Amino acid sequence: MPDAYGLFGYPVHHSWSPFIHGMFARQTGQDMVYRLHETPPERFRNDVLEFFSSGGRGINVTLPHKRAAADLVNELTPRAQLADAVNTVVRRDERLIGDNTDGAGLLTDLTRNLGLRWSSPRILVLGAGGAARGALAPLLSLQPHLLVIANRTAASALMLAEEFKNVHVVSVPGNRACAGVGGQLCATITTPGTAPGTGDDQLVVVDLHEVRSINAGMKELEAMGFGIGSLLPQDRTGTEEPRYTLRRGDNTIGLDDLRGLLTAVRRAGEKGLSITRFKGLGEMNAEELRDTTLDPANRTLLRMTMSDAAAADDLFRVLMGEKVEPRREFIERHALDVKNLDV
Repeated sequence: MPDAYGLFGYPVHHSWSPFIHGMFARQTGQDMVYRLHETPPERFRNDVLEFFSSGGRGINVTLPHKRAAADLVNELTPRAQLADAVNTVVRRDERLIGDNTDGAGLLTDLTRNLGLRWSSPRILVLGAGGAARGALAPLLSLQPHLLVIANRTAASALMLAEEFKNVHVVSVPGNRACAGVGGQLCATITTPGTAPGTGDDQLVVVDLHEVRSINAGMKELEAMGFGIGSLLPQDRTGTEEPRYTLRRGDNTIGLDDLRGLLTAVRRAGEKGLSITRFKGLGEMNAEELRDTTLDPANRTLLRMTMSDAAAADDLFRVLMGEKVEPRREFIERHALDVKNLDV
């Protein structure tokens, strides 16, 4: 049975992690499966414990669960303890160990993969969530002259900076460093002993998580005349007309922002459709059998030949047998190798 790993988050259906880890497994010769677990906060603890009690080897954790994961595990690594956030959990001797690799991975990418070097850099961190928590201590190990945390809400930025006050000097909003990034939205951390003006003039922008995809999507929206405000909810009394309207024929759906557009399009497209799922041909009636399988215009036949009779018998037993789990594992292990898929 392959080792079981997964990603816990909410939402998480958009993640490419199963594909990425599947490629890693192929390159390193590991027998493993990696699944997405879209778990709301109220179910996070129970779902994670159930995953490990069922034999799971390890998980990654993304928003909004990173701090909850820190409370769940039996032991924290020093960097996870400092960040008070966990993005990786492994099982060792019936104990769950929580680690935070956000900052270590970022620093490795900057210094080893990109070959960048600084002397007393000036760093701007956008956001004060779990990824920022994990990255802060490794970034501070670079001994920056200045590190600015900018966030939509000043309280979160100040709270995060305050947790590092015993290591570095923290200044509140209102100084020159914050003036260029929104004044009341940021806090700054300075490293004692570094002189002003010694930071390198090299500007490096690093995107974490799916920021590149988000930025690409924003550019497409801007080309159609929409800005970021179109994705944000507005203060409304409930008596105004919807900001946007989706029309299909005579039907209209009101939208207060574009975040609900995809769901609305799917619902509109599903109207009048009936989706039926069959476990096998025996569940179909004569008309359904012809429409899906027997009609030459709708079917695709692929002949497969195996010279090893024993291997063919084993494969047939896995794919057509009564046990579901071996079939699921086979499909997940070989999903990236599929060609000529007929859906």
